[in-house]
Amino acid sequence: MQLSNIFEGLTRCMTMIGGLFLDRDGVLIPERGDYNFLAEQSILLPDVGVALAMLKPYFQHFIVITNQSGVSKGLYSHDDVSMMHNSIQRQLAEYEVQISDFYYCPHAVAVSKCFCRKPDGIMIEKALSRFHLPASKSVMMGDMERDILAGLAAGVHTVKITSNDRLEDFIPEILEKIK
Repeated sequence: MQLSNIFEGLTRCMTMIGGLFLDRDGVLIPERGDYNFLAEQSILLPDVGVALAMLKPYFQHFIVITNQSGVSKGLYSHDDVSMMHNSIQRQLAEYEVQISDFYYCPHAVAVSKCFCRKPDGIMIEKALSRFHLPASKSVMMGDMERDILAGLAAGVHTVKITSNDRLEDFIPEILEKIK
């Protein structure tokens, strides 16, 4: 068998694995009903690490998609968001899980107009393109209607959970979506 045929087969297999897009607050870390921006507020929900580790064989990338309007409102900075995301990465590393990237919209509707804020699907579309992920094998998981609308706008499957719910309970539904 020629080497080019082997690489073609591998490429075909890899493109059949999509991405799992995750809202941040209420899915990975607790939804507090207020802004989460301090690193100490980034404690993972109890089963997040285990659930994502179980999903690793089914997804090429885990990507966070989050609105962070507190930045444009002056409540916290881009550095605060980055520190929080770094904290999430460190905690997930204990489960051998890595977030491939964090996409966030810093804009607030009352302060500035943008196209990136959920429920628009731009952040998901950018990640699909950047990581060469098939929408048909990708899922957006969130706890708010805007998360689901963003996923639908980007053409990916969606799974809606209740804020702060156990991710493990949704693994069968997630896997059913990408069959």
